[in-house]
Order: sequence, then structure tokens, then C-alpha cells
Amino acid sequence: MAHTSPRHQIRALIEQASDLEDNAQWDESIALLLQALQLCERHLGPNHADTHLTQTILAYNYRAQGQYGEAERLDREVLSRRQRLLGDTHAETAKSLNNVALDLKGQGRECEALDLEKKALDIMISVEGEDALPTLTSMNNLANSYVNLGRFQEAADLHGRVLEVRTRVLGQDDPLTIAAMDMLGGDYRGLGQTDRAIQLQEDAVRTANSSLGAAHETTVKCMMNLADTYKSQNTDEGTTRQVELLEQAHESLHRHEQEDTPLTIGLKNNLAVAYARVGRLQDARPLLVSCHEWHKTTYGPSHPRTQASSQNLAWILEQLGELVRTPVF
Repeated sequence: MAHTSPRHQIRALIEQASDLEDNAQWDESIALLLQALQLCERHLGPNHADTHLTQTILAYNYRAQGQYGEAERLDREVLSRRQRLLGDTHAETAKSLNNVALDLKGQGRECEALDLEKKALDIMISVEGEDALPTLTSMNNLANSYVNLGRFQEAADLHGRVLEVRTRVLGQDDPLTIAAMDMLGGDYRGLGQTDRAIQLQEDAVRTANSSLGAAHETTVKCMMNLADTYKSQNTDEGTTRQVELLEQAHESLHRHEQEDTPLTIGLKNNLAVAYARVGRLQDARPLLVSCHEWHKTTYGPSHPRTQASSQNLAWILEQLGELVRTPVF
């Protein structure tokens, strides 16, 4: 690497960091990205596009670890520079607005995030057009914020638009189209239109299974969301269908040896909670042990996600009589 140009060194570090991200090795990825950022600042300067890209990727890594304040600081720096260099109505400026919004949502500042996402969408519609794929991503972000605020009809209006355009442009079998169908179903669940939600989400699961495979990330996420909709029926049948669907998803990932990914851990947690709700505590126990060990290894013992998994495990152990008091992990 010593005989290559600074830009080649920077790109090599970013590529190495990307490989680490894929394995949720966030600390190692961040260390490489900090090296890349130092090279950017030394050789390219703060206003270079590669510097902005490196800062944005580093912010993404901080977000993934729940360090939303650090992510916001970096994303706001990039936003300020892009506004000054490219203008307030440039597509790259809109992307930075969306990134800051993600940081704010991670801190529970939903209303502030919503304002930024509205601005970003207005820019994207003006610059790229309403049917452009980057515009649809911005539209989807805004719809998700409406969901977080309980404004399900506004979310459904936007998710419906995203679904219509993605179906036309990408086809119904594309992962982005399937995800849009699934999210629209979630909006209808929030509106209390459970039958309509189930119809959309079951269609999403069927399409994902046939087009992408049972262990694909989009398929598993759709199955998890459909399971939540089944649970929302508050019936014995709905609960049974929820557990069965989560078990199917878990078995699919297990068959494909996907045991230690963030998606698998989220699924294990959901299945453990579902087991606990129906009194299957012994079945929940090994799943929560696995979740807790993964969080400790990935995020460290003091991370909020690790602490939450510790509390879940402690509760199960107490119910089983294996623990008298909550331990300190």
C-alpha cells in the first residue's frame, strides 16, 4: 500500500472496512475508516468528494453501533460542506439530509427528522423526477418516519406510490418492490385494516420465497413482519401462525448456516419472545442465550442493545427458577 497513491490507499481501506461490515465487525471497520479519513484530510482536504464519502460511511458504522451522536456530527459536517459547495438543491445534499435524519431518528428526535426528510424529498423530486429510484428511496424514508409517528395513512399514501412505481420500473419480483409491498401491509396493520395487511404481506412472502429464496434477507424480513401482523389479531390462531412462521424463517437461516448475522439474531429474539408469550420458556432460553452472547461479542457488555438482551435473558432464567436475581453481565 506504501507505493500506491493516497486515493488508492483510501479506497483499499474502505473496501476492507466494507468486508468487516458484512460480518458485523464494527470496531475493526471503524478503525480502518478512521485511517482512511486521516488520509483524506491530509492529502485531499475537507472539501473533496472522497472525504465526504469516507465520513458518510464512517457515520453509517457509528449508526450501526448505536453511536448516533457521533454519526450526526459527521453527517452534519458533510451536509454543511455539500450545501456550501454544491448548493441546497443538489441530489448529494438531499442524501446528506436523509443521513442526518437517520441519526436523529436513532436519538428519538422523530419530528426533526421528518422535517429534513420532507426537504430531501422535495429536492429529489425536483432534481431526479418523481419516478427515479433515488427519489423513491427518499419517499420511502419519509413514509417510514410517518410510521414511527403513528401517521399511518400518510405512510400508506407514500408507500403505495413507491410500490406502484417500483412494480412498473423494477418488476414485482425485485427485492425493493417486495419490501415496498411488505411495508404497505404494515401501514394497513397500523390503520387497523388487518385483513388487507395480511393479504399484502402474504403476497410479499410468497413472491420473495419464489423469487429470492427462503433464506434471503428480504424474505426473512417479510416473514418477521407478517408474523407481527398475525400476532396483532390477538387470537389463538394468530399467535399459532406467528410462532409457526418465525420457526420456518429460523429453520431456513439455520439450513443455510446463517447463525450469527444481525438478521438472524433479530429473528431469534422475536421467536424467543413469541415462545415466552405462549409459555414455552425452555424453548426461549437457548435463543436468548445466543442473542446475548452475540450482542456481548459484537457491541461489548455496556452497549444498550447488550443490556437489553441481558435483561431479556435474566427474566427467562428467573421464570425458570435458574436465577434468584438479575445478574450483572
